[in-house]
Amino acid sequence: MTGEKKEEQAVAIKDGRILAVGDNASVLQLAGKSTEVTLLDGKTVLPGFVDAHSHISQVVNLIDIPFLFPSPNGKFDEISEILSTMSTHLDNLEDKESLGFAWGYDELELLERRHPTLAELDTVSRTQPFCIMQIKGDQAVCNSKGLSLLGVHKGTPCPEEGLIEHNKNGELTGLLQGSAVLAIYPHLNVYDTEVVDKALSEAQMMYARNGITTAQEASGNLNAFRLLKSQADREKLMIDINVYPNSNEFDVITELQQPGPNINRLRIAGVKLTGDGSSDSGMNSPIDRLLKLKNNKFLNHQSSVRILDQFSFNEFVEKYYSKHIQIISHSNADRATLMAISAIEGAIDKYGLHDHRTSLIHMKGTEFSQLKLMKKLGIIPSFLALNIYYWGDEYHDRVIGPWKTSNFSPLGWANELELPFTLHTDAPILDPNIIELIASSVDRMSKNGVELGKWHAISTYKAIEAVTVNAAIQSFEETTKGTIEDGKYADMVILDQNPLTTSKNQLRSIKVLETIKEGKTIFSA
Repeated sequence: MTGEKKEEQAVAIKDGRILAVGDNASVLQLAGKSTEVTLLDGKTVLPGFVDAHSHISQVVNLIDIPFLFPSPNGKFDEISEILSTMSTHLDNLEDKESLGFAWGYDELELLERRHPTLAELDTVSRTQPFCIMQIKGDQAVCNSKGLSLLGVHKGTPCPEEGLIEHNKNGELTGLLQGSAVLAIYPHLNVYDTEVVDKALSEAQMMYARNGITTAQEASGNLNAFRLLKSQADREKLMIDINVYPNSNEFDVITELQQPGPNINRLRIAGVKLTGDGSSDSGMNSPIDRLLKLKNNKFLNHQSSVRILDQFSFNEFVEKYYSKHIQIISHSNADRATLMAISAIEGAIDKYGLHDHRTSLIHMKGTEFSQLKLMKKLGIIPSFLALNIYYWGDEYHDRVIGPWKTSNFSPLGWANELELPFTLHTDAPILDPNIIELIASSVDRMSKNGVELGKWHAISTYKAIEAVTVNAAIQSFEETTKGTIEDGKYADMVILDQNPLTTSKNQLRSIKVLETIKEGKTIFSA
């Protein structure tokens, strides 16, 4: 990815690094008697994909559980299908006392257009505790036994920035929102070494199958980091993992490993702040539920409730900016983006401009004027462009209307401003499918086949840049990753088709055939 028109025929690899790139004749001159020569036969080689934002340790916790995705990625379009699957899953669990769990239902896509209820989950079991989590991870529903295991009862107070929902009669509905969901996570941690090894191996393979050679843990807590470090210490990581610890645990985590160096494929790359929550979560929206609007068909602006106030956010930014520690911040909507921009401006005024590469994540509702400021300040936006495909129809028809939805993930504006940006999947919210991410950025099509915001469609080359060289730049790794050039790591992905010559409506058909990490094949179809 060193130029849209630049294509080479061959690459030589030695000791995990790229030795030479060029035409067949010049590269083959370097071959010795023991050199292994692989013919591509028309296949295409790209730099290994660099994950710009996901949560690989959460993927570990989700191995071997039901995924309740709606179509087309799953089959769970009605509540009855969820209940049937959970009944089978609970029956098959050997441990009937621990929390049963499933992930991925989407109430916006269910036929009933609502969350399942405690009463419905109790029809599956009143003796086995279980919870099911909504696809974006900030809402969950539990049965009675599950709530009891979590310590949630009728009189339990709502945590700060969280909701334990009651109906009009004051009875629990089973729905947890915002920070109330955090009570589930301690029950998902796996501690048995053999189980952890197997789960993390499978999680890494999920990334490798999608051509990813560098993954991210973008909200690392202490338990997650200990899990990853245990693997790194025993040299069991097959891909690189960049960790951004949550700000409240950054200090204790960095006592275990200092920020900066990659040690056995594990690196603390910076710190994670959370400016806002999901803009369609009941706790993080301007109103209790966007779909319950009665007098206004659409919101006047796409904006989420902030998790931190401006003063607190400024303090966090100054603390890390002054120490040259990279900051990434959850910024779904315009208010959180404005808050982050203001904080960075203040830090620059106080400490001077340095190469900070602050990254704002998701960027669903950012405005053109904000992108202009981001370019001026050296902030890198990272877009969850798959929003258009998976939730574009719902937002277009029912939530915020055609115009705001069409400006979701405004890649076109960033491109126009020549503002470097990256793309991400936010796994496990969505599968870490980079090919699908590229396709969605190029065609801007919703699940129902509606083109939303064609002015924000970008070229295939620009989309590939966003998941290779730009993503490497975002994480300060462009000297070793992101392009196929002499001296860089031999991190590559082999595809069955050339994306640059494939029509945009066929991009999703491209398959990953092989993923190579530092010269060694870690996945082969």
